[in-house]
Amino acid sequence: MPVLDIVPGGRTLVMGVINATPDSFWSGSRFPAAAAAVEAARAFVADGADLLDIGGQSTHPRAKPISAADELARVMPVLRAVRAAVDCPLSIDTFHAEVAEAAVAAGADLVNDVSGLAADPAMAATLARLKVPVILMDRTGLPRQEPDVPAAVAANLRVILRHAQAAGIDPARVILDPGFGFGKTSRQNLTLVRDVPVLAALGRPLCYAVSRKGTIGLVLGDLPPEERLEGSLALAVLCAAAGVAILRAHDVRPTVRALRMVAATLGPRRTGGRDEIRIEGIAVEAVHGVLPEERRRPQPFRVDATLRRDLSAAGRSDDLAQTVNYAEVAAIAVEVLSGPPRNLIEALAEEIAGRLLAAFTVDEVEVRVHKPEAPVGVPFADVSAAVRRSR
Repeated sequence: MPVLDIVPGGRTLVMGVINATPDSFWSGSRFPAAAAAVEAARAFVADGADLLDIGGQSTHPRAKPISAADELARVMPVLRAVRAAVDCPLSIDTFHAEVAEAAVAAGADLVNDVSGLAADPAMAATLARLKVPVILMDRTGLPRQEPDVPAAVAANLRVILRHAQAAGIDPARVILDPGFGFGKTSRQNLTLVRDVPVLAALGRPLCYAVSRKGTIGLVLGDLPPEERLEGSLALAVLCAAAGVAILRAHDVRPTVRALRMVAATLGPRRTGGRDEIRIEGIAVEAVHGVLPEERRRPQPFRVDATLRRDLSAAGRSDDLAQTVNYAEVAAIAVEVLSGPPRNLIEALAEEIAGRLLAAFTVDEVEVRVHKPEAPVGVPFADVSAAVRRSR
């Protein structure tokens, strides 16, 4: 039986889409007949797909919901035929527990629930019993003026993850999907691609489904799904460079080729490095600023540092040499803040980030310098500057 293997620090996997539906939003992904689905599956595997996602119910906004019984009638002949034809992991895209159970019995290796366990009350317990990997998506709608989209989606995903764990689903089996295109504006969708590290901090592999989505059409000038390939590839490259574990794709061959270039350019550690170490609230009294009084009277400064690298070796070996020495990180921040006065906290953050990259084997560092008593002239809680630097 094929097994899905997401290697920490490894390359981004490509999930080919096979829709056993007559109403998927793009006609190129519709394979309702088993023979056509088998032909597509073989082509996808030959083109480099790592796994295939088979679904019997369309989830675009205008799609008509169908019952579990109708979904089984659609998807099971296709799943069985594809399982017999290809030797790669298969995902069943469903939010019905009955369909998930039947599909796993017929050879599906993982379950992709776009409702995040919300649609069927029986799904969580079913998945806990089946003990297969699961993709759980956030499809909670966001306010159009949501000020921090990645943080809001991360909060939703934490709720889903806690629900799964409470039901007995092993968190190590969970892959999280931020729900690109579900209940979000185009700007919000693109923010989720830009700020992947915020969601990666949840500690679970991420699956993104950006292929040919409506956001691409809107950004590029109201293009129909048939003309969204280039935009899909652009987002796929950005996701892979940020460390997304799985990309769901309608166009397997061009996506695989694009991601091979990403891996060749950035290397597997950079494309997959989602692990991180955070040290927050390093406190120092120092004299930095543009005003004379700021150079005479010490003021409080705080530093938050995040260092990203593959921590799997440290986790297995329990060896300090395989990770970052926290005391040394703090010492570098204190040394910079205690050094020659600077006008800007941006300059302090830049120097600390450079020193951390030079001192440690890490892929990326993020440094935020806080100056809570800056002479702003009005009441305020804090002011800070953050920089993110990578090799």
